[in-house]
Amino acid sequence: MASLMDAEQLTEELGRVVGEIRSEVNGDVDFERLASISDEMSERAAAMAQTFSTINTVLMEQVEGVMR
Repeated sequence: MASLMDAEQLTEELGRVVGEIRSEVNGDVDFERLASISDEMSERAAAMAQTFSTINTVLMEQVEGVMR
């Protein structure tokens, strides 16, 4: 099950990838490398969205359980 720690790790990884894109754009642009980094960022963003969705589902189930 996804946790807030997983979300934190994914956020850090996404930040690292964004930094790589910034570095690539600020120098001599290697479009192949830029495309590769962009693909990695897309994968990390999708993983983050899934993690937050899972966390939201778990939290909502707990809230509903408390309200019963």
